[in-house]
Amino acid sequence: MFATLARTAAADSNVKDVEVKKVQEIMRRVACTECSAASINVAAKSHLFENMPLQQFVSRAAKCLSLDDRREVAQAIAEVCHADGRVSEMEAQYFNGMVASLQLSAAELMLHAA
Repeated sequence: MFATLARTAAADSNVKDVEVKKVQEIMRRVACTECSAASINVAAKSHLFENMPLQQFVSRAAKCLSLDDRREVAQAIAEVCHADGRVSEMEAQYFNGMVASLQLSAAELMLHAA
């Protein structure tokens, strides 16, 4: 989840402090762990060094996650995308790609929101 959220903060190619704080908040809430701003910023740029694209990794990991866990990850991604009060086209595309990687349908997301 950490790498996914950190990369979400960089989805529009501009990591904002409010997005970093949102990642920290979510990691405290969901994983009971503290993350430094520096570690989030490094992870946000990790795509430069990865051997496997994040979406491919998430797609493989999704097979081992429950529907509720996959929904929780998608919700956390949405929170980071909304952290600065707007969602850019790049963030929307990133979100859509991650939701597809999580193997979630629109109906599964909608039912969770209800």
